[in-house]
Amino acid sequence: MTATDSDSDTNDSIIVVEPGPSSSSTRRSVSNPYYNQKSNDLKNDDDSDEEDDSDDSDDDDDDDSFDDDTNESDGETQTEDSSKPADESIPAEDALIVALRQAKEQKERNAPPDITFRRSNVADISFHPQNDLIAVADMDGQITLFEYSNEKNVAKKKLQIHKKTVRSMEFDSSGRHLYSGSKDRSFKITDLETGQIKLKVSKAHESPLNRVRPVNEFICATGDEDGMVKLWDPRSGQSVLECDDFTDIVKDLYVDKDCRLMIAASGEGTIMSYNVRGKKSDVQSEFYEGEMNCLAVVHHDSKLVCGCGDSRLYMYNWDQFGYHSADFPGHPDSVNDMVAVTDNVVITGCEDGTIRAVHLYPHRFLGAVGHHEGNFPIERLDVSSTGEFVASVSHDQKVKFWSIAYLENIDYNKTKKPFFNRMKHKIRRKDFKMLTAKEQEHQLPSSNRGNSKDFFGDL
Repeated sequence: MTATDSDSDTNDSIIVVEPGPSSSSTRRSVSNPYYNQKSNDLKNDDDSDEEDDSDDSDDDDDDDSFDDDTNESDGETQTEDSSKPADESIPAEDALIVALRQAKEQKERNAPPDITFRRSNVADISFHPQNDLIAVADMDGQITLFEYSNEKNVAKKKLQIHKKTVRSMEFDSSGRHLYSGSKDRSFKITDLETGQIKLKVSKAHESPLNRVRPVNEFICATGDEDGMVKLWDPRSGQSVLECDDFTDIVKDLYVDKDCRLMIAASGEGTIMSYNVRGKKSDVQSEFYEGEMNCLAVVHHDSKLVCGCGDSRLYMYNWDQFGYHSADFPGHPDSVNDMVAVTDNVVITGCEDGTIRAVHLYPHRFLGAVGHHEGNFPIERLDVSSTGEFVASVSHDQKVKFWSIAYLENIDYNKTKKPFFNRMKHKIRRKDFKMLTAKEQEHQLPSSNRGNSKDFFGDL
């Protein structure tokens, strides 16, 4: 038997078979073994495209149909394999890959973005006591007021009121006036509503100023690099108290709520109290090995906390500043700045570039709030009026914001010191000590680093 037009009709589904001359069989039709349905469909599609080539809209429909066909094809494949178990037809994604993907996903922002300065480093910061404003002073003597939010920060006003670096600044309790002290030895009070300078003392000290602190509307305090502490009457612009009990830089000034006592911390390793109403110095503490850098009050205003250059926090009973009642070691390096955020929690800025939350009474390290790039030391900290944010300054030309709302619900009993030398061996290398502390330290939700146990917890 021979197939009629078998060479030319291989694309037909049915072919006719003719009987041979010597065969008694009759003519019959059989299915074509060379028939290819897909080739035939493609040929028909080409023919239809040539017929409708004049209509541009048909080309668009063809593109859409191709995508739809792809989807239908995928659907058909899934339907054919639906008889198989789900775990065989679609292999489960590796849990490690899921964890890596989730780690890279951007979290919803719960704090304002960074404020970056391109030309100068940031010297000091101060939150407004009522509004969502923060004042930022730079090394060029300029003060910029920013309105902050979780979406963006907007520069509202720029003040060029000092010729050199603004070492210290702070709002008064009303938020209307800004007190500032500069390296050029000047001390000024600026009315923010009018932009006018209310008080200007060009040569307030013989040395560059390092700290300025408003006490009330009638008194403010300043401290310089040589240890001189002064009280001023803003109405007259004259000093009402001058004390040179320190021989080194005045690091910090703190005034109680009643404006009765003021505490000064010195770089020589001591603190001193001053009777504001009596306008005289009071009690000076014992000398310590490290610089006394920063001050805060906790525990219903009954405890004064001082951050020291020897990596310890020293606690004093209020009105008993001669010697500390307790100390809290554990920081891997000098504590440069500190702010109280609750009645028992302080935020510390350390020389190793880490911002930590510390619970006092009982004493516990809660963990790392955040870090600055390059592990530059933390120089300044401040807390917003609502207590929701903490801002920090380092040497990376940035002001960073950290949300600390979670501290209200954190479990204090499950935390520990960032550095614990279990074997009690003396560690000679400072770098190794700091590295060990970072590896062991717990990262809080605001930190830009994660905990290994949290990352692998769901695997």
